[in-house]
Amino acid sequence: MIPKKIKVVHFHNGTGGGVLSVIKNLLKYNNHPGIENHIIYTINKDVITNYSKPIIEGAVSQKVFYYSSNWNFYYTCRQLAMLLPDDKAVIVAHDWLELGMVSNLGLQNPVVQVLHGNHKYYYDLAYKHKSIVDIFICVSSKINNNLIQKIPDSINSSFHLKAPVSFFKKNDIEYDHISCSYFVSDLRDKNKNFEIIPVLDSILLSKGIIVRWQIAGDGYSLQSLQSIWNKEFEDRIFYYGLISNSNIESFIIKSNVILLPSFFEGFPISIVEAMKMGVIPIINDWNGATDELVIHNETGFKVSNNSIEEYVDVFSKIAFNIKILNEMSVQASELANRLFDPIKNTSNFNQKIMHVSDCTKKKSPSKKYGSLLDHPLIPNLLVKTVRYINDLF
Repeated sequence: MIPKKIKVVHFHNGTGGGVLSVIKNLLKYNNHPGIENHIIYTINKDVITNYSKPIIEGAVSQKVFYYSSNWNFYYTCRQLAMLLPDDKAVIVAHDWLELGMVSNLGLQNPVVQVLHGNHKYYYDLAYKHKSIVDIFICVSSKINNNLIQKIPDSINSSFHLKAPVSFFKKNDIEYDHISCSYFVSDLRDKNKNFEIIPVLDSILLSKGIIVRWQIAGDGYSLQSLQSIWNKEFEDRIFYYGLISNSNIESFIIKSNVILLPSFFEGFPISIVEAMKMGVIPIINDWNGATDELVIHNETGFKVSNNSIEEYVDVFSKIAFNIKILNEMSVQASELANRLFDPIKNTSNFNQKIMHVSDCTKKKSPSKKYGSLLDHPLIPNLLVKTVRYINDLF
């Protein structure tokens, strides 16, 4: 008799980024005969008006769930729950909505919460839903340690598992100049701190340091970007607009360093991908989240509090000893490949999935989101109407 497969459902909010990369790789490199992977995309149609579902290798099913913030949250949860393969499917939560669904409805499905970042958002989610989460998976040791400090009861249910990151070919070109890549989804995102780059470039030029910039991201036209840079783009400043996930490798490989000056990040998969290619990261230090990967002066460079002076010092150090990048490139690639092996790390994740499917806690309904209007007995049409009228006034 063929044993029944465990159905695993990953939820994603449609914003792309590193979380989607992790999900893609967990499915792509899954070779466990007892696990069947599914994906549900939870799209807030008030925010995302045009969503194109990605095609992901290894997914038995991919469903898109559209909802509105104006709906009765209980109605939203019930509609979302109808998309689950069955009442024993393991829910892998990467964000809030699926956790709210389990909490508000009291679903008995096994629940795994993945904490992708070392910041308040993920810890608050974990604390709010600790009664229904069976295991927590933290993508860095720092996150795991912090979670246990914030939720001491999680010491036996919180695990540090590194994300699976695809294989990449190492770039062995030895550059005689600094070529720096910077890419985000939206250049206007204040957290990504794009505005620091023209300022940094101006200071470096005044010191005789020339950097070739590879810039990618949505949000600006070429003309508006030039006005921010306060000059016409020269043959050392290249703007590619928004690039797709399939083109990221060919974009990064044009560079020998990658800059990520965000004010905060989770655990940026793009940095791991770049390092596998031998591209050296220059990043802001996000409270130690990347300590095991980006070792200052060995596999990359870290700057405190986005200090422009420290960025200038790092670029100056590189510019006057460009060979340091070629030496660091080998160490960065070897470390990233060792820590983030996609096959090994997917296998580790699957082991936890198999365990949680056999051992889950009893879950009771508990309202975690919503106002007085969000009540299981109030019709959704009435809730939508009232909220629509309130929005008018």
